Parts: sequence; C-alpha cells; structure tokens
Amino acid sequence: MSVEAPPGRSPPPGRRRNGAWLVAVAAGAFLTGLAFASGPALGERVMRLLAALGAPRLEAIRAMEEPVAGPDGVPRTQWLVFFEGGAAPAERTRLLARHESVRFVEETFFSNGVVVSIAEPSAAVVDALRASSAVWLMLRDRAFYFCH
Repeated sequence: MSVEAPPGRSPPPGRRRNGAWLVAVAAGAFLTGLAFASGPALGERVMRLLAALGAPRLEAIRAMEEPVAGPDGVPRTQWLVFFEGGAAPAERTRLLARHESVRFVEETFFSNGVVVSIAEPSAAVVDALRASSAVWLMLRDRAFYFCH
C-alpha cells in the first residue's frame, strides 16, 4: 500500500520513505563484499598499519621492562609486594631481609604494600617471596600501568 500525501501536505513523519536507509544498506553490503573480496591482503595491510601506530608505545613498554643499574652498578628491577593483612611489620621486614639482593625502596599508598628493588636475575628471589605465606601478591612495579 503506497502512502501519498494530498497536494501541499507531506506525509506523517513515521510514514515518509526517503531512501536513505537503502543507500546505507547498499553501502554496507558493498564494503562487506569488498572486505571479503580483498581477503588476507586487506587484513595484512590493516595489521601493518596497527603495528606502525603501536610501535612507539611498544618501544616505551620495552624500555620500562629493562632493569636499571642501581647506585652499586648492579641491574635491578622494582617490585610491588603486598602482604597478607595479618603479617606484622616485623615479619615483613624479616622476610625481605632474608634475601640479600632485596632493597626496600618505599611504602605504597596501600597499608599492606611496599616497593622493593631486586638485583637481576630476580626470578629465584621473586619465586621465594611469592611462596611465603606472608605475601599476598607480588607484581612488577609499573606505576603507569598499575591502575589499568
């Protein structure tokens, strides 16, 4: 059933057909067909573009991951150590003192967390600290990314 308005009057707003939706559907179908026809070539170009856009950020992240030489010249990485709520301050200090490569850096905003610096290679010390019943969580100190 077609809707026609009397001369000089436009049809009611819900009944007007102007073809814009047809143009949008046709454009969407064309772009979908183009994407399928291009196949992997389009995907590879998009991935190269994304890699080029992300390269500076990736370089910055890699630079943050590198150990930094401490005052003694030994490369060190910083770690956030969160203790269990029941761990007494003396127990925390004793646990960190067991490992000679661990240096206290600072307290954190959180009452149960501290920042420590560990000489590289740090894997054995990190595993030992994580295995302690007094430690709740241990993460690399990436202050920029901690909130994300």
